[in-house]
Amino acid sequence: MPPADGDMDDLTKPIPTIKVVIATSWYKKANKTTQQTQTQYTQSHPPQDKYELLPAFLQIRGLVKQHIDSFNYFINHEIKHVVRANQKVVSDADPNFYLKYLNVYIGEPCVEDNYEIKPTNPQQCRLRDMTYRAPITVDIEYTRGKEIVTKRGGQPGQGAIVIGHMPIMLRCDRCVLRTIKSDKDAADLGECPLDPGGYFIVRVCVGVCGCFSLKKGDNGNHGWFGGVVG
Repeated sequence: MPPADGDMDDLTKPIPTIKVVIATSWYKKANKTTQQTQTQYTQSHPPQDKYELLPAFLQIRGLVKQHIDSFNYFINHEIKHVVRANQKVVSDADPNFYLKYLNVYIGEPCVEDNYEIKPTNPQQCRLRDMTYRAPITVDIEYTRGKEIVTKRGGQPGQGAIVIGHMPIMLRCDRCVLRTIKSDKDAADLGECPLDPGGYFIVRVCVGVCGCFSLKKGDNGNHGWFGGVVG
């Protein structure tokens, strides 16, 4: 609500000097207290102590574990919430018809070779200029006339119908690299044992295959893409 005509004069009046002095004094005192606290913390926790903890942190957590954990939560839990929020599809032409998604699953990375579905790994996708991806399958329920038809996958963790594909983050719960336990296992799959994962292998266009990863910035998370010309 705009101020009344009589109140406009109060807005143009200068702030009393005593209020300015009190505010300035409080700010200086608070700033001094903050600086003292920071100085005490630095003295009790010297920088060299933090550097000694760095190797243990890298060994236990690493630099990309937060990305892998976030992606695992998405493919195991969050994607089910997304589908559940949009699970029923109706028809304007036939009010009695509907299609309902009962569940959604993210499968294992695979490729189609000579009309046959075969498992794959990241190195094969790099060499063949392919996206390292897995199928998205769903269980559905729909009406056919007056009959309600339900289709479910025949195997655990697999739906009845493929509705799309999703790029798979390296070393996530669906990646074949998650079972690597030794340097020899990594070498057998053509991977570097020191590669922490946490990125995607995607095909951008013909002859170009790249790695897509995430980085933390001041304004949120951003994607970083590095292309390799084949």
